[in-house]
Amino acid sequence: MAKKEELKTIRLKIWDLLQVYQVSPRRGLKTPAFLRGLLGSLFAAYTGAPEWRGAVVCDTAMCHRQSSRTWEIEYQFPLWFANWNIHALMHMASTGGPTLCVVVRERVEYRFDNIFRAVDSNNVDAIQAILQRNPDSVNYRLHRDGFTPFHYACLRPTKISFRVFQLLLRAGADLDAENDSGRSALSYVASHIVLGGFPDAHTQEISRWVSMSRIVHELELSPVAEVAVGLRVGDITQMLRALPPSELKLTDFDNTGSTPLCWASKAGNLKAIQAIVKIGGVDINQPTSTGNTPLMCSFALQNQVGELIDWLLDNGADPAQQNRDGYNAFTLACYIRSFDVVQKLIERGVDPDIRDGQGRTGLCTSVAYDHDHIARYLCKLGADVNAVNARGFVPLLVATGYNAHRCLRMLLFETEADHLFHAHDNWNLLLHAGSCGDVMTMNILADHGLRGLDVQAKSSNLTVEDTFFSRPAAASESMLVAFRNLIAVVERNTANMPLEEVVQAGEDTEEEVYFDTVCTL
Repeated sequence: MAKKEELKTIRLKIWDLLQVYQVSPRRGLKTPAFLRGLLGSLFAAYTGAPEWRGAVVCDTAMCHRQSSRTWEIEYQFPLWFANWNIHALMHMASTGGPTLCVVVRERVEYRFDNIFRAVDSNNVDAIQAILQRNPDSVNYRLHRDGFTPFHYACLRPTKISFRVFQLLLRAGADLDAENDSGRSALSYVASHIVLGGFPDAHTQEISRWVSMSRIVHELELSPVAEVAVGLRVGDITQMLRALPPSELKLTDFDNTGSTPLCWASKAGNLKAIQAIVKIGGVDINQPTSTGNTPLMCSFALQNQVGELIDWLLDNGADPAQQNRDGYNAFTLACYIRSFDVVQKLIERGVDPDIRDGQGRTGLCTSVAYDHDHIARYLCKLGADVNAVNARGFVPLLVATGYNAHRCLRMLLFETEADHLFHAHDNWNLLLHAGSCGDVMTMNILADHGLRGLDVQAKSSNLTVEDTFFSRPAAASESMLVAFRNLIAVVERNTANMPLEEVVQAGEDTEEEVYFDTVCTL
């Protein structure tokens, strides 16, 4: 084993296909060029320069602007530096050669108990508690995509309460913070305002922090996109026939990573969509920089998309195409809680059990965010309540892990969801509740009884009590009471099961079945 004094540095090696984004000069570093050069030289002198391993031009589905490259980069950092997540951004210089910018940011995973989940679930009390405990968390970055909590709040402004929006702004949310696609939180605000999808109260609050002219300018829309969303008066058909491609920019990404076709879909401008596709010759499935198709973009209108979806599907829109996060059109509609869109896609023949790039079904997605109206509708259609996602979890485990109380109760008491399901390494519903269930979740599980589960079951040599008492934060008295009650209820129900039921609850086997719990006849 290495001695403690030898653990002074750590080596970071990246060898992967990285997306390289072309950005406008105003989005680069704000420091003078000579200072950037000096800092870069000092950094390279300390860590060593990156090593070039060849180039591949635009060979991924998500590639745009012909700017993908294959890199192998190796750096050696001091251990204190490695305690922060290291995020590398690559930009194409005017000469065509890449420049490397390493930004140290606090990055976190999406967890059931952090600020991202609190914003996503509209939990004002949890957000207040988290911000009081750690004010810096208002500008934390999500590990997978660089989103801040304010980015999350702006993704679905009509679903996120004004109080959440106001809390983040007043806690110091950075409106200019960019995600990994180079898109600022303010650009999401601008998109919703331009499309008329931002509530008046939200608009008034944001106007206290930044001028409306700057908000609109943030988008940097093309002329065709401006006409499509109503910011400019004009005839798109005439523009498509009169202007050269260099001015139309039909396939170029604007400041939001969108195209004119995407903007027309967001605005519900069917005539503009038809002109761009039929006259402009643009692929009807052309994705944005984040992989959202025009069909997905049309969901911005929520309940006003019937005719638009019909036309897109009739003309080749692919509901199975996935965005960068792995969502397809159906699971995305379930995520944004758009019941009318979900219903429309089902009517058009989309399989309710269609899986996306993460192995999620629509039911699994709606359950994760406690969209019980959609989840109940899918269950009535016969959606598989025991479908296993890419992580090996069924909807019941997902509902328990995300403390989705309405969906958890619905699955337990209204469907045939298998509460005895075991995921990888014997992980079951009781272990999952011990790991991340809240008081209400444990009470719902206790109401059901979880008959047949073994309270002594282990996963990776951890018992239910081990998972509960190893949580990051100490359990409250009410949490401890709920946990003890759940264990007692399950233990009593399983102990009182008839022997034949106990055998059925075990694994299917031709050998003798052994159980740790005491069974009475």
